[in-house]
Amino acid sequence: MKIKLILLLIFLISCGSETSTENFNQVNNEEDEYLEEEYEEDDGEEYEEDDGEEYEEDDGESLYDEYGEWDKGSTYFDTSSSTSTGWYMGQGTDREEHVHEGMQTLDGGFIAIGHHWEKEEDPTGFTDMIILKTDSKGNELWQTIIGTPNKFDVGYAVNELSDGYVASGGLYKDGFQKSAIVKLDFNGNIIWQKIFTHDGVGGIRGIEVLNNDEIVVTGYKEGDEEGFLFISDGSKGFITKMSTTGEVIWDKDLSAMQGTKVKQTSQGGFVVGSVEWVDVGLNASMHYLDSNGNTLSIKLFGGNNNVQLFDMDITSNDYVVFTGHTTGYQTANWDCIVMLIDDQGNEVWKNIFGNPRGYDPKYILDECYGVRETLDGGFVVTGGTGDHSDYFGTGHPNGTSDDWKVLLSEFDKDGNMTSINVFGGGFDKGNDAGEFIDVTSDGGYIIFSDTDSKGSKGPNNFGFLYIKNP
Repeated sequence: MKIKLILLLIFLISCGSETSTENFNQVNNEEDEYLEEEYEEDDGEEYEEDDGEEYEEDDGESLYDEYGEWDKGSTYFDTSSSTSTGWYMGQGTDREEHVHEGMQTLDGGFIAIGHHWEKEEDPTGFTDMIILKTDSKGNELWQTIIGTPNKFDVGYAVNELSDGYVASGGLYKDGFQKSAIVKLDFNGNIIWQKIFTHDGVGGIRGIEVLNNDEIVVTGYKEGDEEGFLFISDGSKGFITKMSTTGEVIWDKDLSAMQGTKVKQTSQGGFVVGSVEWVDVGLNASMHYLDSNGNTLSIKLFGGNNNVQLFDMDITSNDYVVFTGHTTGYQTANWDCIVMLIDDQGNEVWKNIFGNPRGYDPKYILDECYGVRETLDGGFVVTGGTGDHSDYFGTGHPNGTSDDWKVLLSEFDKDGNMTSINVFGGGFDKGNDAGEFIDVTSDGGYIIFSDTDSKGSKGPNNFGFLYIKNP
């Protein structure tokens, strides 16, 4: 037995980083196998999953994560650390806030949009749209709150114009929350506001700004549920082109329940990402449109695997990458999905991933909401990882299973995972979940998170987590 242990140690040392690379490739090629892996330590001891039992450490040694490497994401970027290579700030009000989208602005700072409760003591009550601007270090410069008292108003998307910002979502009008867009100057003052007239409930979920400052938006109308919705079921999708002063240039319906995000192609047309019901669940969908918003083709992705799309990006050669989450592909629970689609609407590759802390996958929810192409042609995805069940997994220095953390995964251009990390407030310091991501001008990442571990106002704030790449 001693000889076997010595040989095992020599083997582990000699493998080094090559072992981790092989393990990442194995995950990509054999997506279902990681769900049943056992976690091994250097002394040959094994940790097995057993119907929700807690993981235990042996002699103080750490567990390996599911990819064969221990906790590459345990480094926590904190503004109080003089040796940190990033920072994490929470901003907002003394009410409950939730961020839904954000970006780095041309001045080097950041802007984010979401909603907050009108009344702190009524967490199930009405909400307002909130837009918040920071400097390059995450310090708040201004916030603009828009809403009608005792009504539902929500912010979904934000983008930058040459002379200000444009924010969208749903604002109250004529008895319901309607699709709405607001133009702000660089100091957060409202220049103009447009609330659309349509049947039922609506919201604008995605904004694309063109080179001439014209605006293309997508969203939903004729819905029956107000407030923030992950997916507006039973509504009707649309795409609208507007001038920089808010006049409608054209407006077209989509054969989808909503338009989630929109990107312009190099040919001047547009791609709208959405979700659609099939017989066995949801599929991600791509709607390919000409420059006037007319639908050319529609592609579905996911088959019988229940795939939900929440964000997308487009490359210079018109390939589309999207992220969301799925209960299919032999996953044990919700796992993240990232998929690349070529310019003809064909799947190039996909990667199903999650559970970076190595807990029992039957109980872990991995929910991804943001994806961007990186400066080197790869891709980065963010989301949240944790659980809401009675399961209570322990053993990871960044928190128990019900302590939600920001999930960050990187991929090369061929879809191979190159890293998976968790970030947050540290052990038992609160919950954090990535809601959107942008790649910064220096090649780093800005993650917009839902956080109750950062920010002095709380109870939940907009989180601005900056990660500087080496």
